[in-house]
Amino acid sequence: MTSLISNAFDKLDHIVEQSRCDRFFVGFSGGVDSSVLLHLAQEYAGTRGLEVRAVHIDHRLQPDSAQWVEHCRRVADHLAVAFETVALDGKVPRGASMEEWAREERYRIFRSMVDGRTCVLTAHHLDDHVETLLYRALRGAGPHGLSGIRPMRRFYKGFLARPLLDSRKRDLELYAKSEGMEWIEDPSNRDERHVRNYLRRRIVPMLEQGFPGAVENLQQTAGLQAELANVLDRIADRALDASVCRPSQLDTATLLQFEPELRPFVLKRWLVRAGGGVPGRRHLAQIFERMLPAREDAGPLVRWKECQLRRYRDRLYLMRDFSEQPGHETTLWDLRTELRFPWGSLSTRPAPAEGLDSAVIKDAAVSVGFRGGGERCHPAARTHSQKLKKLFQEWQVPPWERDLTPLIFVGDHLAAVGSHCICRGFGAEAGAVELVWDLNIYTMPHGHS
Repeated sequence: MTSLISNAFDKLDHIVEQSRCDRFFVGFSGGVDSSVLLHLAQEYAGTRGLEVRAVHIDHRLQPDSAQWVEHCRRVADHLAVAFETVALDGKVPRGASMEEWAREERYRIFRSMVDGRTCVLTAHHLDDHVETLLYRALRGAGPHGLSGIRPMRRFYKGFLARPLLDSRKRDLELYAKSEGMEWIEDPSNRDERHVRNYLRRRIVPMLEQGFPGAVENLQQTAGLQAELANVLDRIADRALDASVCRPSQLDTATLLQFEPELRPFVLKRWLVRAGGGVPGRRHLAQIFERMLPAREDAGPLVRWKECQLRRYRDRLYLMRDFSEQPGHETTLWDLRTELRFPWGSLSTRPAPAEGLDSAVIKDAAVSVGFRGGGERCHPAARTHSQKLKKLFQEWQVPPWERDLTPLIFVGDHLAAVGSHCICRGFGAEAGAVELVWDLNIYTMPHGHS
């Protein structure tokens, strides 16, 4: 058991050094794996002055889940560890995998909890690592998938780490018994209708019987695939870092400079960096077969999970999947408060140069609305007005942004178009305010994780 403790403490030392965290949130199910992790984390933290919190997610998928919550609370109290539980409604979406739903919900909750001081610890071990590798191999995964479970990664504002990833399940059980621990046995872990359970209970033991050292060899394979994945990521990062686009945008030229075999890796790396995660194989095929070759005016769109990918001209745009659209009513605005909409916010600040003339609007009613069709705008530098539609095209505003862009009216006259233009007669170089239009549709729900 000494080697298990020593290895776990070495991993935790590395985690603290890399993350610079001062508290651990331990995912605590009450099973043997998370019980050992909580015990070791508490021992380690006590010697380093770190905070430890046990977080139990009650999925309400089992009839005894309430008893499990109380068991976890008692264990945490015994260890003098702060305890927190979050209850879900137990309603798995129709057609969804129970395992995948539960996993996504757990990580969603952890994302809502972490800050820059926090590292979330989960009790994944070597047997889980190998099980994940086999599961992904059977689904046709590439180098990133065949890397298995990552020992540590950025996780929203904090970090996520697995300090037991090099330890076997049997060693965790021996440690738990030697410490006199009591733990919960989840009956769903014995249900071999779940692919992962079948791999764990049938396939891995069969491999170990027929091929001594199979688990360790598969661990080595995962390590080699991780090295290859890191090389591919570095290649993609150099291209993406050299791009002049915003993080949520990608010039197709950046993608097409690579050989066809490398393009999917570059695209997936950009999507991960932008917070969109990795789309499934079907969605990737749609991007390469339908979106990239499409006509410039086709407006192709691909959706997955909470994301959507659009193309305008020679640029890809990643955004959250939204359905909100403005109505035709206008809102009175005093310019001192921030106006908030589901898709963005409008505010003002002192203009460093030309902006909206404060004197002109001082005693006038200012209102904010959105396109209804047929609007005209008279830019200050031009001799005549033009259709707003034509100006949006000239400014290269993507079509989906046009209906979301606020129009600022003074009385019945159009005075400004978002942050794009101050209309003739409403601008000034002194005593002016700058309009700040912050469009939030490109902010992904989970950030860069």
